[in-house]
Amino acid sequence: MVEDMQEQENKKNVVDEKKRVLKKMEKSIRDTERKISQKKINSIGKLAVKAKLDEIDLEILYGAFVDISIKISDDSYKSSCLELARKQQHPLNGNRVAISFNKPPSLEIKEQLKNLSFKWNRFRGEFYGTCEQTTLSNILKDVEHKIEVIG
Repeated sequence: MVEDMQEQENKKNVVDEKKRVLKKMEKSIRDTERKISQKKINSIGKLAVKAKLDEIDLEILYGAFVDISIKISDDSYKSSCLELARKQQHPLNGNRVAISFNKPPSLEIKEQLKNLSFKWNRFRGEFYGTCEQTTLSNILKDVEHKIEVIG
C-alpha cells in the first residue's frame, strides 16, 4: 500500500515536472512570436519613414491602410504595388550617388544636374547628389559616364 502511494507520488512529480517544462516551452514560444511580431511592426514603421509617411496625420494613414486592405485582394492592384516598390528600390533611388565623366559634360548637362540639386566636388572632379535612376538615365543617355552609389 505504501509502495503504491510512493509510486503515485512519483508519477505525480513526473507529471508536474512535465507541466513545468511545457509551461516554459509555451512561454518561450510566446516570447518568440512576440519578437517576430515586433520586428514586423518595426519594419512597417521603417517603410513608412522610407516612403516619407511619418509626418502624415495618423487618421489619414489609418484610412489609407484600410483602403489598401480592401484593394489588396485584387491581383492587378497587387502587381502595380509590387512594380512601384521595385522601381523605388532601385539602387540609385534614394541613395546618394557620384557621377564622373570621361570628358567634361556639356553646360546643358551641368545645369540639369544642378537643377536636381547635384553639387560639384572639385577635388574628386565629380557631381554628387540624390536622384531617381530614370531621371539620371534620361539626362546622361548620350554621355559617357560612371555612377557610383555612395550610400
